[in-house]
Amino acid sequence: MQRSSSSLDSKDESGLVMAIYWSLCLLVIMVLAPVSMTETLYGWVIISVAGTGVAVHTLNVLKLLIASRGSAKAVMQAEMMSCSKLIKQVRNSSNTIWMGKGFLWSGKHSARLYDVLYNEHDFNSVAKGSTRNLFSKKSGLDIAGAGAINYLQRLNQECYDIEVPLDQFKGHTLMLATTRAIKTRFLSLLVVQALLRSPNEAIIIIDPKGDLELKILIEQQARRNGRQQDFEFFHPAFPDQSICLNPLQNFSRPTEIASRLVDLVTKQENDDAFSAFAWRAVNVISTGLLYLGETPTIVLIKAYIDNVGDLLILVLEQKLQEINQKKTQEKKSEKNSSEEHRSNKRLSAEKNRQQQHSEKPIIDQFLFESETSEKVNGKRRVHTLIRQYQTYHQGKLGCSDINDLITYYQHDRVHASKMLASLVPLLSQLSSGTLGQLLSPRLGQQKTIDFSEVVQQHKIIYIGLDSMADAVVGSAIGQIFLADIAAVAAKRYNYSQDFSRINLFIDEAHSVCNKSLITLANQGAGAGIDLYLASQTLSDFVVALGSEEHAMKLVGNLNTLICGRIIDPWTQTLVSERFGKTHVEQMMCSQSESSGTGTGLLDWGSSWGERVSMVEVELVPASVLGRIPNLEYFALLASGSLIKGKIPVLQAD
Repeated sequence: MQRSSSSLDSKDESGLVMAIYWSLCLLVIMVLAPVSMTETLYGWVIISVAGTGVAVHTLNVLKLLIASRGSAKAVMQAEMMSCSKLIKQVRNSSNTIWMGKGFLWSGKHSARLYDVLYNEHDFNSVAKGSTRNLFSKKSGLDIAGAGAINYLQRLNQECYDIEVPLDQFKGHTLMLATTRAIKTRFLSLLVVQALLRSPNEAIIIIDPKGDLELKILIEQQARRNGRQQDFEFFHPAFPDQSICLNPLQNFSRPTEIASRLVDLVTKQENDDAFSAFAWRAVNVISTGLLYLGETPTIVLIKAYIDNVGDLLILVLEQKLQEINQKKTQEKKSEKNSSEEHRSNKRLSAEKNRQQQHSEKPIIDQFLFESETSEKVNGKRRVHTLIRQYQTYHQGKLGCSDINDLITYYQHDRVHASKMLASLVPLLSQLSSGTLGQLLSPRLGQQKTIDFSEVVQQHKIIYIGLDSMADAVVGSAIGQIFLADIAAVAAKRYNYSQDFSRINLFIDEAHSVCNKSLITLANQGAGAGIDLYLASQTLSDFVVALGSEEHAMKLVGNLNTLICGRIIDPWTQTLVSERFGKTHVEQMMCSQSESSGTGTGLLDWGSSWGERVSMVEVELVPASVLGRIPNLEYFALLASGSLIKGKIPVLQAD
């Protein structure tokens, strides 16, 4: 690790103090010394010594000014980093992640921080009145960040390149910071390093805002690394450039599809009548589509929720055709069996005719109805097919999926529309216009992909949700994508022998938060998924998931915590508690005076005492978390190490 230069250290500060001291000495001598002093050798020696001291320390001050200006310029340059420079930085670090420059935070730093915070008013007065003006063309308030934090960053001389082992991030990562502080810049740094690390890792970026600068940066690095063919782009605002992505493509059981869609309109785990009815409606339609060999899509499910009779006709026709084929095969088998016993002539022709007549009612009736199906439309046709199906299965259980579909069809339509009042509008939004084409692709459409292919082919996919245009639809798209990713992870965990990593980055994670995200955080690591979630506050997760218990269930599975500036008091408190505590020295001073009735010296007395004790305090006070400068952070790693660091702004070449 390389040590970075600091703008001010203790030696520089002592040099400045000594220069001021010697200057004052010379001034006192020149003003107060008698004129006759300059006429003696002794006087000139005193003046020469004082003048030499002033000259030496003045030169030191000039060196300090020059070095500080150079250091300030270096700091400004360090805040910007090209991708080429990052590549050189991480070239030989495939098993680590570079997190800028910083140092390990310990109890001694906490002690210094508390000292500075205690004397912050005096410190800021000195900083604004002297030190700041030495290095800045303009004087005034320091708006770059908290003086105490910046002071400690300068004072610490053990500032290194922070290279964290990759294993520290396999337990998932949470990044908390207010708007425009550090989140997107940090995600850019992590995404590009994941891209550079290995061509055998899938990378999925879900960005509700749709930051095109981030998309361009990732696409450029994919091209530079020879992975241009692996890069995919999804964004509802750019349908011509976007791929098609069916979020219902991957599932192990058909019931997952119903749960996936109904979860979009239910924030909490409840079994109320509306949710149960909506789940049942989507489930019977999904199973009907699968029975026909169709891949369920949002467009098809929405269409058949509105017109379930059309789906029922297709399902019953296919089922009755299967029955007819089965009967035909049974008839052929009986004929073959009878030919083997041809020697038995006692079987009368009349008996054969009776057997054929007993087989005709269902077969011939179905054939007749099939041939004249074009003439029988609407409800009459549906009722005819239902009667044929129920006649054949009279006294039998039949197919449960078809029975459920018939029951749903026979349900009162007015009541059904009321029970589906929350689900249908959302399905309409997801299935209309160009968005419907992107989420419900058909054969022959533009390029189509699903998350299973993304994982198997180690793709790099950037997903913009365009939430600024429509927050509700953007959130729904993100949530249903996460459910599909969770289904892929489940299959991978159960059946796959592929142990390559899946890097899932989610900016503004609270806006797409759902049960599937909790599942991924809880069990996704076993399927090779590394989660990187970014949000402003923990309160956002509480609102998104409906309760503090659900929010803590998610956060409790994120082992690494990166914290920029946080302005929410509750989040500050929880983060500070998670960072842990330390012990610092506390000095208590006491003074007393006493006097007797006499006038003697022994009649008066005084005492002075000092007591030093150790007190337990937060390793990082909650109030400090609200004053962290931009691009700076505290990071609590899975191993328990606490880092104070600063990252650059990554720029495309």
